[in-house]
Amino acid sequence: MLQYRNLQLGQQKLTVLPGVFAQQLYALALPDGSPLRAPISEQVLRVTEADNWADVRASYLGKE
Repeated sequence: MLQYRNLQLGQQKLTVLPGVFAQQLYALALPDGSPLRAPISEQVLRVTEADNWADVRASYLGKE
């Protein structure tokens, strides 16, 4: 998230320390029984398993 913010800030960048303190996973919340659950899950998997996913992620967050 800080890498993305630095892309927005330009020359007034934040200092990002090396290393990872804790992995953070995110989720999308949907109501129980939502008909959107399966299609959203399928699209997330399709995008994140694509060959160009690392490039897409880097375009938003920068290179790791």
